[in-house]
Amino acid sequence: MSDLIPKSVNIFDDTMREGLQIESPDIPISEKLRLLDAIGEMGAKRVTVGSFAHPKWTPSMANIDEIVEAFEPKPGITYTAFTLAQAMELLDLMVSKWHAVGIKVNRVTFLDAMGWNMPHTVRAMISSIRDKYPEIETYHMHLHNTRGVTIASFYEALLLGATDFDTSLGGMGGCPYCGNGRAAGHVPTS
Repeated sequence: MSDLIPKSVNIFDDTMREGLQIESPDIPISEKLRLLDAIGEMGAKRVTVGSFAHPKWTPSMANIDEIVEAFEPKPGITYTAFTLAQAMELLDLMVSKWHAVGIKVNRVTFLDAMGWNMPHTVRAMISSIRDKYPEIETYHMHLHNTRGVTIASFYEALLLGATDFDTSLGGMGGCPYCGNGRAAGHVPTS
């Protein structure tokens, strides 16, 4: 076993963004708020409220502003929202720019929207970043389960010290930008 395996991990529920982004945009805000409350009641400590994606490409997220304004945060839960900003190819450029202005980089998130992850490629990516940027201490994994190997990919990441993993209720979700828009969701939260 690896001496990098963390003593604990963080499971982040991404149902409100991941699970709903490929669903009908006609789901009423009241029902989305009811789901958000239920997720908070199940014990999640970090919940994604939704995505600030362009409604042309992700119509089900068109009302994210209304959801953010209307929901009542529960104590003890950290709420986040997703914005689209960078690809792995840009990591070197971004880290150098952040370092140039004195910003320490200690966290990286892997976003695999298309579900291309495989255990050996996850291991190779994390190993490369660990070798090049030892100051990065936190690895957050957002991997789609398109090939049915995401649990194995999570395990490889865990062996290398990853502590943060995205899931969604019942494995809901998928990428609205690939193929038929129904790439498999996440590993199920429950």
